[in-house]
Amino acid sequence: MTRPVPRDNRALTRIALSVGLALLLLTVSAISAATLLAKASERSVTYRFFDEALSDLPETPSAVVWDAPARRLGRPLTDADRDQLGRTMTMGWQALASTLATGVTAYLPDHFSGVALERSELAAQDRDARMVVLHSRLSPVYHHRDGSIVQLRSEALTVRFLLDDAGQLDEFRLTQDQTLTLLMKETKGWRLFGHVRNAVKALPPIAPVAPKPGLLVGINYYPSASPWIRFWPDFDADIVARDLSTIKGMGATSIRIFLQRAPFLDPATRGKAVGDLITLLQLAADRDLTVIPTLFDMKPSYEPATWATDVLYLQTVLPPLAAAPNVAFVDLKNEPDIDFERAGSGTVEAWLRTMLGAAQLIAPDLPYTVGWARAASAPVMSDALNVISYHDYQDIDGSRDRLAAVRLIAAGKPVYVTEIGSSSWSGLPMALPGSNTAQATEVENRLTALRGADGVFVWTLHDFPQVDVKAVGRSPWVKRLQSNFGLIAADGTEKPIAAVLRRAKTLLMETTP
Repeated sequence: MTRPVPRDNRALTRIALSVGLALLLLTVSAISAATLLAKASERSVTYRFFDEALSDLPETPSAVVWDAPARRLGRPLTDADRDQLGRTMTMGWQALASTLATGVTAYLPDHFSGVALERSELAAQDRDARMVVLHSRLSPVYHHRDGSIVQLRSEALTVRFLLDDAGQLDEFRLTQDQTLTLLMKETKGWRLFGHVRNAVKALPPIAPVAPKPGLLVGINYYPSASPWIRFWPDFDADIVARDLSTIKGMGATSIRIFLQRAPFLDPATRGKAVGDLITLLQLAADRDLTVIPTLFDMKPSYEPATWATDVLYLQTVLPPLAAAPNVAFVDLKNEPDIDFERAGSGTVEAWLRTMLGAAQLIAPDLPYTVGWARAASAPVMSDALNVISYHDYQDIDGSRDRLAAVRLIAAGKPVYVTEIGSSSWSGLPMALPGSNTAQATEVENRLTALRGADGVFVWTLHDFPQVDVKAVGRSPWVKRLQSNFGLIAADGTEKPIAAVLRRAKTLLMETTP
């Protein structure tokens, strides 16, 4: 848990002075985004962080919006000017975020020069301090008649955080910075010549938001033929409608779904993905099912250079979710604690707190949670989340105690176990004839042990003919195991576990002897 941030933190002040108040100089390259990506790829061994920052999309979207100038400019800004300037700001801040996270300064000369380069390199020496500009609202103040100088007023959503010696999150700030930026067009393109932070605007207070009332009995849902990353590209409303009717018929009251980042960001697929999401929400509402959307599923990287693009993703998916009356709550990330060792627990927590803050600005009326892989992770961010949720695949004998411990941590907030399940394929030939029965028995025992939870969700509706190797790996044994968690077999018939789900509400509400 992050302790309260002191008002006068010297380390954060140091980065603010060296980065926020210093004269910074950025360039936007005259080459295209595709060429820039190619250059990054050529140096991928040394500068892997930059290649990762751009790898999910064909090009980096601009993380700025424009307001009209307060007064007449000496030379009007064209659409092309705004596009170039927006990308200059976006790419520059991404490069700086990468540098502060890695200490590698090789890309700074592509974006900074003069005293700004010196200041940026100095800031990179403090390896514990991070700064990421997530989004900027720009208004032109001055444009020279020859088109060589632009001054912009900006309101920039900015995160600053510190990691301690063990890599844990030590301090965290998310602010709206009021800045004034001077850019000059030089031989190699636009460069950010001066950048001053004039003031900090407090973020609006976020009122506590409760999830939809009532006990939730749910299913984690993918169609049988298009699980994981194939769900949105292969979305079929007729198949989804039939599946949701089946889910309703099994006694479930809710579904949990997964929204991968790429289809909702790529301009070629974004419109269809958003439209399909709205369709799914309505199909669920027609059947009186609530929905728990889980964001950023299978996120490949927590590199700070990707965070601004992550906020653009939130700006795409949250408005339709906020408009749907049957969204119970939003799960920001599926099992991020699995990434603690790989990406660093402090960095992952800082990312989660950043996405939570950005989400609350975009859709303040939605309740938010994080779907922890383990009950032991529940203390992380319990102070900030509206709902506490975790997955329970550990030994059944400990399920009751884990729920009780999480209840104490939640301090009155609702607690949901958003994944439980058992594969009907054991991997042992001698056990195969009874594996469907064993699956049903295990899930029934776990539901009984989780009495008192505000909701429990079973993984998953279908057995899958094929599983996504990006999600489960290439081990033949694991793939077979993961293919057989469903309530419905590959031939379309119900397995015994379906009957257990029909009694789940009763099992969860029974009084413990």
